[in-house]
Amino acid sequence: MKNYVKNGHRVTHTATATILSGQAVAHGKLVGVATTDCAVGDEVELVTVGVFTLPVKSAITIVAGDKVYLTADSEISNVATSNVECGFAENGGTDYVNVVLR
Repeated sequence: MKNYVKNGHRVTHTATATILSGQAVAHGKLVGVATTDCAVGDEVELVTVGVFTLPVKSAITIVAGDKVYLTADSEISNVATSNVECGFAENGGTDYVNVVLR
């Protein structure tokens, strides 16, 4: 197939802020997890499919199965307003949860 580019489990993102390996990042309305550290202006590969342990926003309690969202601070919330939809919580918690990205 001549028009095939890649499987879509990763996208290339140009950093607008410093990014750390393992950090969740919004690429427009798509959320992925950075494969490496990078500086502003650098490109980084974001993994967009899988299950990742990510930090929960302070004062938020996530319940297993919740639809979850990425905040501007790269934290997980169950509040949709001003956040980017990123998947579902595999488990519940208040500090870290496993998030299923799809």
